[in-house]
This record gives sequence, structure tokens and C-alpha cells, in this order.
Amino acid sequence: MPRSATRVVTRVVPTPVPARSPAWIVAGFALGATAGWLIGELTGRVTRERLRDTLGDLRVRRHAAGAPVDTRQRVRAALDADPDLRSLDLQIVPAGRGAVELRGWVPSRTLRARATRIAATAASATRLIDALLVRGEDDRPLEDEPRPADAPQSA
Repeated sequence: MPRSATRVVTRVVPTPVPARSPAWIVAGFALGATAGWLIGELTGRVTRERLRDTLGDLRVRRHAAGAPVDTRQRVRAALDADPDLRSLDLQIVPAGRGAVELRGWVPSRTLRARATRIAATAASATRLIDALLVRGEDDRPLEDEPRPADAPQSA
């Protein structure tokens, strides 16, 4: 008995995508407008006085957390109180949020350590970045640096 060959043909029929009907678009717009109106009614009218009060509250909070200007003044006063550090040209520079940077040249490592310790104590809650350089150490050329051709070679 001969076998009959049956052939199964499968066809992929794409699923119809629901059309975006104008009714859904209108409903979405109406829902967004209603939500916006409701939020506006709950928060009240935005006036200059309300903005000034809100921004004033933010300024007070920032000031209480330790503004960079206050920190710089405290560090400057503490450095000026030390007779050895008073004559040095040290800069206190804001360095991002909650940080100040101490820059300048000092004659020795001892004065660098003292200036950093005094500034860190005065800055207390603020992060201090020590960028002080020591004369005679940080201004010397590295031995690996290429020297100009006309510079005398050390023996």
C-alpha cells in the first residue's frame, strides 16, 4: 500500500495591530489636561512672593550648611592668626560642593603641614584639598626631564 505524501504548509499570518483610534488620542489628551489642572489647583498659583519665599528658604538652608564664603573667611582668619603663615601668599579657593582648596607656596614641609592642619580645623565640616607646594622641592626639575641643549650638564 503506497503511502500518500501529505505536505503540511504553515503560514505565518501577521497579527493585526490595533489602530490608534482618534478616540484614544482625545482621551489621553483630556486625561493629561485634567491632571495638569488638578495639580495646579492643589499647588496654588505661582506668584513672585511664593517664589521669593521658597528660594529664601533654600538660601537659608544652604547658608546653615556652611556656605563656601563663610568657610573661606574662617580658614583665612585661622591662617592669619599664625605669625609664620600670615606673610605667605596662600589662596583659599572654592572647589565644588562642600570643598575648599588651599593653594600657594610655602618654604618648608613643616609650614605646609601646619597650614594644612590649621585650615582643616577651621574648615571643620568642609572638605579641604591641600594643593600647597614646597619651595626647593616642588619647583625642582625632575631628573628624567629632557634639558635644553644649551643648559650646562651637572657632573
